[in-house]
Parts: sequence; structure tokens; C-alpha cells
Amino acid sequence: MVKRRTDWRALAGRPSSPGLFEEALLPHLDVLYGLALRLTRDRDAAADLLQDAVLRGFERFHQLREPAAARAWFVRILTRTFLNHYADRAGEDPLPDDAKSLFDDGPEAALLRACDGREIEEALAELPDEFRLAVLLADIEGLALREIADLCGCPVGTAASRLARGRQRLRDRLAHLRRDRGTGA
Repeated sequence: MVKRRTDWRALAGRPSSPGLFEEALLPHLDVLYGLALRLTRDRDAAADLLQDAVLRGFERFHQLREPAAARAWFVRILTRTFLNHYADRAGEDPLPDDAKSLFDDGPEAALLRACDGREIEEALAELPDEFRLAVLLADIEGLALREIADLCGCPVGTAASRLARGRQRLRDRLAHLRRDRGTGA
């Protein structure tokens, strides 16, 4: 007969309780899937990436020291998993015609949809991987520059340069939207 181990702790210094991992993960699952979808640009690859990241998170859940930091912790795991396993395999195919909006619901999403969200999604997908990742982590996930640098394994200056260049490419590619709306070039 196999004896089950029941004395492990999910968070250091705290007794384990059933569902603790799920309580930390579930509020952030939609955000994580949206990020995975933007990174991979493919629904199946995004689902695989998210599954791999959740598994890694579960295996390392004991390392989460502060439950309030769960979102950033899961975003880091997902990004690291993408960089380590999916970036080289990510296809360069354009977004499929039947793809629904890749942006989360919220005020920013409504604004983006009003500005022809499909075109913005395509412009974002056209960015080179290192620029797209910096823009997504900074502008969509709200990570600080130092965190982006740590995740990408580069100096802060390089991360800042990638972010600035990615934003500039998006501005150049979408300049006609500003002109069409009368906001100037």
C-alpha cells in the first residue's frame, strides 16, 4: 500500500489547504490565456503554452511567497515557458480570418476595437518576437522595465530599447488610424 504524503505546504509558513493553487490561478486564467494567444498567435499553441505554464506553476507553487503577487508570478512563468520552449517554434502565419479579438474585455479593448482592433492585432503580430514581447509585457501586462529585462535575460537598456522600438513600429504602422480620426500624424 502506498502512503500519501499530506504534510506538504503550498506556501512557505502556511498550512496547505485544498484548492489553494486553484484560488491563486483561476482569477488570472483569462489574462494568461490572452497573453499566451498574443505570444504564440495560434489558439492551439496558446492552449499548450498555458497548460505547460500552469503545470510549471503547480510544480513550483511552494516558491510563491506572497499570494497577492500571484498574477505577476504566473505571467513570469508563462513568459519564461514561451521563451524557453515556444519562441523558436512559433509560426509566422498571419492571424486566421475567424480569430476573435485577442484583446481582453475592458475599456482599453473597447477603444482598440473602435480603432479597428483587427488591424491593431495584425500590426502587433507583425512585430519581431523581442519587440512584441516587450510591448506585451509592458503595455498589456503592466510589468516594470526591470522585470521585463529579467524575463528576457537582457540588460535594462536593451529591454528599454526593444520596448521603444516596438512602440515606434506600431505607431508607424498604425499612423493612418490617427490621421483618419483627425488626431494628426
